[in-house]
Amino acid sequence: RNMHYLGREYMFYGKYEKAIETLRKHLALHSATWKDERAASYRFIGYCYKKLGKFDEAEENFLKAILEADYVREPYYDLGEFYYDNERYLKSAVAFEEMLKIDSRYLNYMSAPKCWGKLPYDYLAYCYYKLGDYGKAIENTDKALSFGEDERLSGNKRYFESKIK
Repeated sequence: RNMHYLGREYMFYGKYEKAIETLRKHLALHSATWKDERAASYRFIGYCYKKLGKFDEAEENFLKAILEADYVREPYYDLGEFYYDNERYLKSAVAFEEMLKIDSRYLNYMSAPKCWGKLPYDYLAYCYYKLGDYGKAIENTDKALSFGEDERLSGNKRYFESKIK
């Protein structure tokens, strides 16, 4: 079986060290030339390091994923989420803003629906709220709400609006 798939399987079963080892083997293969798949391997390595509490290694691999395939949203999403989870809101906002500049979706097995829905805007709204930019928090909440009514988001919007008054 393909090393990339095997590494992903180890990751899903929580065998993070084994996943990292296998995904690194995938990246070292001369035949591993598809940038989208290489980026996914780096993303998965980053995820594994995050789960292991090795945040510097996680960040490094999320960044390598972007360097590998800066034309797909998924690496930026993972980096933005990583920064968000670590309360690094400015870096998170930058990652999500860069992600949203990508408007062409490559429909392959690595294309994640979450990158094309309301979640990036939801993350951005909270980041901007934490950074004190309530206008951008409201703007991104509106964009998230454009995907469908959501009581939590509507409540957030009312709260952000109250911060301006």
